[in-house]
Amino acid sequence: MMNLKTYLPGKANNFILIHLGVVLFLLLFGCVEQQEDEKKVVAEVNGNQLTEEDFQMLISDKRFQKKYKNEILRQWIEKELLYQEAVEQDIVSSQEFESYIRYSERELAGSMVVRNYISDNLPEITNAELVSFYDDNKEQFQVDRESYLLNMITFTDRERAIKFRSILINSDWNSAVSSFSNDSTVTSNFTNNLFYANHIQPLKFLRVVRELFPMEVSIVVETEPGMFSVVQMIETLDKNYVPEFNFVKEIVKERYTIKLQKDLYNKLIENLYTKYSVEIKRK
Repeated sequence: MMNLKTYLPGKANNFILIHLGVVLFLLLFGCVEQQEDEKKVVAEVNGNQLTEEDFQMLISDKRFQKKYKNEILRQWIEKELLYQEAVEQDIVSSQEFESYIRYSERELAGSMVVRNYISDNLPEITNAELVSFYDDNKEQFQVDRESYLLNMITFTDRERAIKFRSILINSDWNSAVSSFSNDSTVTSNFTNNLFYANHIQPLKFLRVVRELFPMEVSIVVETEPGMFSVVQMIETLDKNYVPEFNFVKEIVKERYTIKLQKDLYNKLIENLYTKYSVEIKRK
């Protein structure tokens, strides 16, 4: 069973993304080199191709999980168009561009040092550690906006979604899900997950959710082209409500991981201060 990565209020930032920003930028939005193979091409701009493999990398990235595939594809095309225009205007051969590249190389190299150090030293996180972190920081997980506890499943086939809804109405969520456990048209399945209203897209789907009573099942809604969702309302949450640990386990894990990453980063920098000579000169 998949777990929705729920975004809750707080000041925690994804530490790794900050330090690997340049890496991700080059990987995700750089010009896709043409390879003479049989990979399926998703999009092409002036001869530069986005393969299915590269596209799957884009849509699997955490920063884009709440965006529609079409939106991600559009963004790639726009960035490729801008790159093509930069080539046309000789920007990529300018001295200013070369300066940025040299700076980016240093940033990239440093980011890879951080990534490798954290990857090598980040310990396995136990459930007990997560529960302890949750108990000590419950105020971070308070609901501060319109939100719901929901069951939600999405299909690529409307008829399968309709059949799922029919089974669900005559049984329960777990039984219905079990009936479709090997169904290739199921793209996502979330059970007892916390959703903020502003993360429920499109607006017509949010309107459907708002009208549901506890345990009521929605109609089948096309949430994006070729994607058909069914949702079951569990509970509408009040402001300042603190969800139980099981509902926010993934976000607790994320924030606890961030804490460990920051601790490791600080340790790395401390070690480097010892390893290399550092001198600050001020006028």
